[in-house]
Amino acid sequence: MDTYGWVMFQTGEYEEAEQILFNAVIKDGEKSGEILEHYGDVLFKLDNKKKAITFWKKAKATGEHSKRVNSKNK
Repeated sequence: MDTYGWVMFQTGEYEEAEQILFNAVIKDGEKSGEILEHYGDVLFKLDNKKKAITFWKKAKATGEHSKRVNSKNK
């Protein structure tokens, strides 16, 4: 699910990516930092910056995230 959502993100299909990644977050129970970070990225692209930062912080808390997550939540 995350992979498909991330592909949609990479191709600029942000609204579809948001739906897919939201479902991935729910199914995962907010345990995967990678999924949380990806969801934050798509929220940011959809101009929901406040919610994006929330998910980037959740990703950071898991310890499973990209090196760039620290610069994203500023």
